[in-house]
Amino acid sequence: MAEDAAQKVNHIHVIPTQSGTAVFLVLDSKTIVIQVDPQVGEALLSAIQGKSAERPLTHDLMLHLLQGVDSHVEHAVISDVKDGVFFARIV
Repeated sequence: MAEDAAQKVNHIHVIPTQSGTAVFLVLDSKTIVIQVDPQVGEALLSAIQGKSAERPLTHDLMLHLLQGVDSHVEHAVISDVKDGVFFARIV
């Protein structure tokens, strides 16, 4: 399989660590680990568990916007990584 070929994420695991939060993206052929800050990790874990925050967070607003125009995300493409920051296109 080509390195830039699309791969489906089968499972997402969010695990708090001493320095932040580890996000495990489990694919068929490998597992990718991304380190995020504790607030992002907490928001991810809450979303996965179906919990809602006291007020909408940025990802909540994006979801409601997509639902409001009867749309959805097909996939995201990580197009670059600079200084540990992932840049992606959302399709």
